[in-house]
Amino acid sequence: MEIKFTNISKDDLLECAKLYVEVFRNPPWNEEWSLEEASERLSDMYNIPKPIAIKATHNGNLCGFLMGRLQKWTGETNCDIEEFCISNSMQRKRIGSLLMTQLEETLKIMKVSGVLLITQKNSVPFSFYSSLNFVEDSSLVVMRKKIK
Repeated sequence: MEIKFTNISKDDLLECAKLYVEVFRNPPWNEEWSLEEASERLSDMYNIPKPIAIKATHNGNLCGFLMGRLQKWTGETNCDIEEFCISNSMQRKRIGSLLMTQLEETLKIMKVSGVLLITQKNSVPFSFYSSLNFVEDSSLVVMRKKIK
């Protein structure tokens, strides 16, 4: 199976939003995104300073993408992955691993120090990222407060 990796263009955002809605409606997320909400989220990410946006295609069809940003932190640059998804029909076919390898190769050329991301503990995505040598950073914790 040949997978092609290219940078996401503005013209790709609607197709990425459709994939995003499809993927995140399923476990473990079970999130109810509208196409309009997903389009706005991905457009906002695409338009931030120093975006990273890579798509994976198979036979010309979008099968996955990742979006994030580069960010300076104490003398080094990191890539914060904000979104990463692979189409439901293409999961478990190494596309996610290949997409992450493509990201790492791109970041090496840019002399980026590391990759940061947030995922649910003890989930399939957690296991996936662990298999790619991501480790929990015990010095960090995600905290949240709901505003009523």
